Amino acid sequence: EGVDFDAIDGRPVRHVFLIVAPPLEVSNQYLPVLGKIAQFAKDAAVPGLLDDLRTPEEFLRLLDEQGP
Repeated sequence: EGVDFDAIDGRPVRHVFLIVAPPLEVSNQYLPVLGKIAQFAKDAAVPGLLDDLRTPEEFLRLLDEQGP
């Protein structure tokens, strides 16, 4: 169904990615994950694929399958 998130296209937002890291994270270990999600999210088929997922493991598997 989605949530009104004041999106540029005016459509409801159905998927949000959140990465949590300590405020003083110097190792930047999260950057590869962030980059992979950014590349993944560019694919126009991704919203439909995400709609079918039910577990975090399914998301990680999809991310691995779709990633570079």
